[in-house]
Amino acid sequence: MASVYTPGESSTGVVWEAMSLGVLLLGKKQPKVLVLGLAGASVVRGVLALNPRSEFVGVEIDAEVVATSLEWFDLAMLPVKIEISDAANFIESSRRKFDLIIEDIFVGTGRNLSKPDWLPSPGLEKINRLLRNGGLLVSNSLDDSRANAAEFRRQFKSRVLIDIEGWDNKILIGSDVKISGRSLRRAVASSSVRPSVLKKLMFKSF
Repeated sequence: MASVYTPGESSTGVVWEAMSLGVLLLGKKQPKVLVLGLAGASVVRGVLALNPRSEFVGVEIDAEVVATSLEWFDLAMLPVKIEISDAANFIESSRRKFDLIIEDIFVGTGRNLSKPDWLPSPGLEKINRLLRNGGLLVSNSLDDSRANAAEFRRQFKSRVLIDIEGWDNKILIGSDVKISGRSLRRAVASSSVRPSVLKKLMFKSF
């Protein structure tokens, strides 16, 4: 049986690394990154490993999760402005623009994880409004991956799917500029991503 990444998982997992890879396509020296579903900030560490000058806003609905991350996972040491808020409310009220948005929002626990009822629609369209021109949206999907992919086709000019060997998660990346599975693989191959991680990843345009 394949594994499933869930929010708060140990940072040794491969899924958060896959969610970080979109930053390689930006070509910006100091990208502004929004993380929806901050949890233990593993994806923040993944992005920083690839671009140490990234700056973050992290949205997390659960104040106890944030408190635990501050106490045990050195969250205060990371360049993250923390917003304790429902992501749906944040994207409705925010007027900020970002180069990269990483959506890792789930409700439920264990094998009963699912997206909230506002995702993928109308949520992805509203998230898309917070992207700068040339920006990227990265979404972590499970059983909702087909519905998520269909909405990505409606919202974005170019799209990439990352499959991960041994995991049920599918990582979707969308942009209004040209991106492709091939270009992402080239960028990853020339980056600091561990070879043991790279060999588990399959990239394709969709």
